[in-house]
Amino acid sequence: MTYREIAEKEDVLLCVGDCGLAGSHEKGWSNPSRGTVHWRDRRITRMGLRRFLMLVAAIKHSHNRGQPKWLQVYEQNSYAYHRALSEYRVRLSRKLSQTDRANVRYWMGKDRVLGKPENRSVAQWAMERD
Repeated sequence: MTYREIAEKEDVLLCVGDCGLAGSHEKGWSNPSRGTVHWRDRRITRMGLRRFLMLVAAIKHSHNRGQPKWLQVYEQNSYAYHRALSEYRVRLSRKLSQTDRANVRYWMGKDRVLGKPENRSVAQWAMERD
């Protein structure tokens, strides 16, 4: 499987550097208004698949852009984990999301929403340790 095939399956456009912004394709970025993931085509790894699917989530959940950063990061991680498992039969390690979970803990604490019942599932995810 290639990233081009994943992009087709996820119904997003894939730019592999032919847009003139070649340097920015190494880490990848998404353009929700155009439904495009800018990505350098390479061998698929678990870390790369997670990152790619998080960019896809940013496009598919672009209506969430007004939400707090902690919720956006949680939803992107959740989407990537569940899609990788259900569609591609790849289990993503919790270690891959360790930095994101720490950031979500920090942002939730800063926004003073960490202990609120309506955010329980996000807080539980953020508190998981490896």
